[in-house]
Amino acid sequence: MTGDETDVWLSSTQGPSGHEPIRAGYRTSFSLWCMSPELAFISAFSECRSVILASGTLCPVETLKTELGLKFHSQMEGEQVIPSEQIFAAVLPVGPSGHHLCATYRNVSDGGSPFVSELALSIRTICQTVPKGILCFFPSYRMLTLVFEYMENASILRQVQQRKVVVKEPRRSSDLPAVMEIYEDAVRNPTSHGRHVDGALMFAVFRGKVSEGIDFADDLARLVISVGIPFPNAMDDLVKEKKIYNDEFCKTKALLTGDQWYVSQAYRALNQALGRCLRHRNDWGALVLVDERLTAQAVRSGGSEFRVYGLTESSEDGLILAEVVSSARVSTWIQKQLHVFHQFTDFETSLADFVKRMQLKDEERQFEVSDDF
Repeated sequence: MTGDETDVWLSSTQGPSGHEPIRAGYRTSFSLWCMSPELAFISAFSECRSVILASGTLCPVETLKTELGLKFHSQMEGEQVIPSEQIFAAVLPVGPSGHHLCATYRNVSDGGSPFVSELALSIRTICQTVPKGILCFFPSYRMLTLVFEYMENASILRQVQQRKVVVKEPRRSSDLPAVMEIYEDAVRNPTSHGRHVDGALMFAVFRGKVSEGIDFADDLARLVISVGIPFPNAMDDLVKEKKIYNDEFCKTKALLTGDQWYVSQAYRALNQALGRCLRHRNDWGALVLVDERLTAQAVRSGGSEFRVYGLTESSEDGLILAEVVSSARVSTWIQKQLHVFHQFTDFETSLADFVKRMQLKDEERQFEVSDDF
């Protein structure tokens, strides 16, 4: 169809103005995308007397409410059942050499950039400080591979492997069980993998198989590292169309704007990954958010909103940093614990002290249990 709704034939040798001619072996795809989850939700639950949504990862809640198209009369965000002294949550805006850590596209496009080297050194220090299992989440497989290869070439990976068995989340779901078996065995039986090995490190991606649905309780995840802010791919056609849709109907349907929706998706993925750690009341663990843009998450900007940072597209300048004010944020239980460390040595000391306290507490708990018998 052309712009004036007139039927046309596409010839193999000649195409209408603005269209490429069909060529031998040419393939195309036609996609139908639902821009509103409301369609499925209303169809399933519109006749229910009550609907209760309960999860530890509903935050940011505003986008959830507007997308589902129902008014929720009651809303509760509960406190974390784990005592605050068993949680270490830090924003790390600088690396060991004092360089700023900001995981923008520009900073990670080059494997030899200061960001990549500082991140690699930070990961090494963390692995030498925290025992058992560590998860490290990246916004994409591309960044994961770039950092992994840098660590390998700079011999930093070899230094990490003296303490941790290092595995990577596979792209294929069928390969995950074998990788998880290696990871779990290294955590539970570390010395069988090396004299000085005390656990495992898994490199994974936000929105991947590891970030959802797997229970990393106790030693399986004593620390989670989140690298950057996992914004959806701004060049993806579905993301583009969703932003256009929300901008068009944000007033008539009370939706978030396209930019607000875009930022909220990043923080939902971030919260999902951070939730892999700390699974029950007696659990303990550390969360390390690596990106200077997240320092504002530890400070309220006024009212109930938080000042957060997003990435926007510029045809002239590529990915640029832009300040966005929105309700998108890390989960409340994390935000309340967040500390910003502007000196890496302060971070290193605080993390080491936390681990020592928790190990002593574990020993005391085990002693109490043995006393009961």
